[in-house]
Amino acid sequence: MASRSRRSEFVSLAAVAIVLVSAAWFARSHAESLKQFIDDHPIKGVVVYISLNALLTPGGASGQRSSPRPAGQPAPSSRSILRVDGARQS
Repeated sequence: MASRSRRSEFVSLAAVAIVLVSAAWFARSHAESLKQFIDDHPIKGVVVYISLNALLTPGGASGQRSSPRPAGQPAPSSRSILRVDGARQS
């Protein structure tokens, strides 16, 4: 039973990798035509632009983007509030 779930994890990982590599290849090889499409079709172009950015940015569609923090600064918690002066307040 354990090998079956492990196999399905590898298959899922391979599928995600194939989708990401394919999207990156597509965006790079068709960059000029994509720019032209976005310029010619504003609404559909925005959908394509957002879709490709969601796939190709760090964190992907999950929204978990990594951002560098200064050394020694703790990770923000869901209870902290960022004040206007940049300090965190719990």
